[in-house]
Amino acid sequence: MDATRATLWVLLPLAVAGTLVLVGQGVPLNFAPFTKAAVMQAVEYDEPVTDAEGKPVLEEQGQPRTKKARLTEQVIAVGLVAIPEPIKNLGTNGGGFFNVNGAHPFENPSPLTNLLEMRGRTRKRPGHDVLAGIAVLLDDAVHEADLAQRLSKLLDLRSPLESSALILLADPDGDHGFALRHRHAFIAHQ
Repeated sequence: MDATRATLWVLLPLAVAGTLVLVGQGVPLNFAPFTKAAVMQAVEYDEPVTDAEGKPVLEEQGQPRTKKARLTEQVIAVGLVAIPEPIKNLGTNGGGFFNVNGAHPFENPSPLTNLLEMRGRTRKRPGHDVLAGIAVLLDDAVHEADLAQRLSKLLDLRSPLESSALILLADPDGDHGFALRHRHAFIAHQ
């Protein structure tokens, strides 16, 4: 239950906010097919010749036969780049939309996105995150114990364990609102 709440109420809003920041900084977020663009300087290279089955054709010396080719355009990958980026940076999930991850200019187009992605990945002391999580859980446990102690005194019960059971029966959602609002009704039923 706590993991679901943490995901829905903390991680998901942070990921949505991070996505909006990244889109505002120029990270692509679209359903467009890959784009072709002309290169600034054409490149000539040797392309291997293949047969009908796609296997390389060999010369008499056993070397693959090649033909001259000219590269005049490149394929630029675009798509839903901004959505997985904050999720990758909030967790340690690795991998990105592009092969070179944060080094690609579409995943990291500005100094602000570079700062955010570096903060997300290079935590010098990840134990602080664990300590913060434990502190939140400890605070919740202390709050529960204090509430059980107060209810046991208020309802004149023998032990705080009875009031803990009463809290669970009266307040299955765990927000303590029901138990605190109806404490007079509990006293009247005693």
